[in-house]
Amino acid sequence: KDSDNDGVVDGKDQCPMTPAGVRVDATGCSVDNDNDGV
Repeated sequence: KDSDNDGVVDGKDQCPMTPAGVRVDATGCSVDNDNDGV
C-alpha cells in the first residue's frame, strides 16, 4: 500500500505524508527538502 501515492510503499516510506505532486527520492522524502524549488 502507498497511502500518500508518492510511488514508495508505506513499509519503505520514511516521509509518509508527502504532499501530492512533490518529487520524492527512493525513501519517499521530498527531493527539495528546503522547499526553495532547487
